[in-house]
Amino acid sequence: MGFINLKRKLFLPLNIQRFGASLSISAKETDISSQNNTSYLNVQITITTSGGTYNNTGNAYVEGNVKVGNQTFSIPKTNFTISQNTSKVVYSGKIGAIKHNSDGSIGTATISANAYITSSTKPSGTLNVALSKIPRYAQIISFEVNKNQGIQGLTSFNVSWASDTKLSKIMYSVDNGKQWLSSSADITKNQGTFTISNLVPNTTYPVKIKVTRSDSGLDTESQTINQTTYNVNTIVNLATSIKSNETLTINIDNPSGANSNVYISVNNKTNAIVKENVLNVTISNQEILSLLQYIPTNEATLEIIAYTVGASTEYFDKKSVKLLIVDSNPEFNNFTIMDINETTKTLTGNDNKCILNYSTAQATISVENKATAKNYGVMNKYVMSVGTNTPVSANYEDNKEVKLEMTNITSGIITIYATDNRGNSTPVTKSFTNIVDYKPLTKANLGSAIRVNEDGTQSGSSEYVNISFTGKIWVGNFGVKTNQFKNVSYRYKSFENNEWVLGTTKLTMLVDDDGNFSISQRIKGDTDLGFDISNSYTIEFTLNDELSSIIYTLNVSSGIPHIAYANNGIGFMGAYRPENGGLAQIGGKQIATQENLTASQKNLKETLQGEIGKLTDLKTSAKNNLVAAINENTTSIGNIISVTTNDNGTAIKFSNGIMICLGKISTIMGASSTWSQIGQVYGKDLTGTWNFPVAFKSIFALVGGVDGSDTAVWEAGVVKTLTAITKIKVRYPTAINYYGLKFEYIAIGTWK
Repeated sequence: MGFINLKRKLFLPLNIQRFGASLSISAKETDISSQNNTSYLNVQITITTSGGTYNNTGNAYVEGNVKVGNQTFSIPKTNFTISQNTSKVVYSGKIGAIKHNSDGSIGTATISANAYITSSTKPSGTLNVALSKIPRYAQIISFEVNKNQGIQGLTSFNVSWASDTKLSKIMYSVDNGKQWLSSSADITKNQGTFTISNLVPNTTYPVKIKVTRSDSGLDTESQTINQTTYNVNTIVNLATSIKSNETLTINIDNPSGANSNVYISVNNKTNAIVKENVLNVTISNQEILSLLQYIPTNEATLEIIAYTVGASTEYFDKKSVKLLIVDSNPEFNNFTIMDINETTKTLTGNDNKCILNYSTAQATISVENKATAKNYGVMNKYVMSVGTNTPVSANYEDNKEVKLEMTNITSGIITIYATDNRGNSTPVTKSFTNIVDYKPLTKANLGSAIRVNEDGTQSGSSEYVNISFTGKIWVGNFGVKTNQFKNVSYRYKSFENNEWVLGTTKLTMLVDDDGNFSISQRIKGDTDLGFDISNSYTIEFTLNDELSSIIYTLNVSSGIPHIAYANNGIGFMGAYRPENGGLAQIGGKQIATQENLTASQKNLKETLQGEIGKLTDLKTSAKNNLVAAINENTTSIGNIISVTTNDNGTAIKFSNGIMICLGKISTIMGASSTWSQIGQVYGKDLTGTWNFPVAFKSIFALVGGVDGSDTAVWEAGVVKTLTAITKIKVRYPTAINYYGLKFEYIAIGTWK
């Protein structure tokens, strides 16, 4: 800062002191900018007055300029007021910006100012101020970031630079100036190179440098240069899958120019194939086949790793290839077969012949014929497949023969599959020299057993029993034997006794040229004539030919009729006994005579015969219940007072209130699928509304049975109301398809 005082003395006559003023200047350098190489001057001008009288008119002002080299700055004209004997700052302001030389120097600033107070008072002044030399930033003349060549290019850049002055340090940033790191640059020179290391391959970095000027210590930052490191070696254009009879080409992309070490692993075998210091490589088929020893299945995944050679860090790329194993079925071509079933061999006379569904085939794989695995496979087992039979298997043996057996073969063609641990198999097929397509005995119908009169006419109350059934037997020669019946026999048991009894009647079977057989003859049971009429029976017929057997099961109902007709009358719930007399009897006891019938009632016998027919298969227990009910309610049945016949049957009313209703129901029992198995038999409940011919007041008992020709079917009970039967429970040895049932019944109760 500089100061100067200028005083002008005025002399007045008569010793009167005149008005005087002086001007002083002060200045201070400020706002020195190293970045812009500029500075400013804060200038202050002060006026000091003295003596005399001063008439302040307000026209006083001050002005001036500042000169620095060839730069001139004006001090603007500034008005002021001032009184006598006063010191006052009349101007204060910032002058600039003053541009310094390139080296920061500028020299001296000359400040000149003059003031006008009155025409006779014009103070002025000058001040020289030495300006500072401004510290300067270094200039970055050039800056480049390049990839290093070779393997170093994976993790480092080469930076070249140049500056206009001497530097104290150079730093760099790879994150656009967020973090600065020291460089290895040689700062004794104004230019050079250095390396940025520890970078990540295949990564783009925003690189900057910052230089520090040695004399000023000021930093200068460069612009940003984006640069990318080289990528590691990578596997390219690799097949997604190959077969075991092919080669595998592995192509490597190496931007840095480095080679690769290639390793191939499979399953638990690491580095099964190694190729070192290569660029592109082809794995031969022989090498591919060598991998199969580590693969227990027909498919595996090969893991391929390519390491970049020479890198300080183990950089690698990994890819996978699916390997499909082909052409690896075992080598297998022969075995022997024979039938080992003694029964069928006896019939055919040759163990190289077979009878379908009966022979037992045995396949033998000798040690000489054993299968061998391929391509590092391991033999596992043999599987025998025949027709529709369930396949059988046996473990593979290396040093002894293997046998497989299958019973009841459905085909004479035998196939053996030799299978390895991968599931690869080779089939070999052999055939028996002669194949017999024998058919077992079959039934043509269910057969029947019925009670008949001696002359063969049907009778529900006879001991004579005729049976009949048909079927088919295979007609042919097995080899050394011809098929024929070996046994035809029967046995029987009553419903009251579970003990089987062997039948004594010799059965004669008729067989035609096509093998259709039939039998129809009378057989004997537990009486001299046949079967006791008081019992029901099950008769079981067994038929055997050379290989198979069938059984017919027939049922015979008891011989006690629901209605029995005689020349002299009708018997209900038993045979008509002539010695007891009367037109009608129940259980052999008279219930109506000729004398107590009206004229219209005398046709009762003919009416019952025409409307009802005969009832059979009445169970003994049902009969006893019916008779007991009648006996319990009355000992004198009384006279018949009316007989009513309609579509529902016939009703007989007695004078004492007893009523007997007789009826017949015909219906279809539906599909066999609707039957249910009940113990050893099948059952079906028929529901409907089968009205009585006349409604009852009360019912004592109701019994019934199927038509006499359907003795194989029997009823197990009924459900009734006072007006109708609502359910018939039917039982039969098997489920019958759409069977036409004829059911007859007698109901006894009261009409009043």
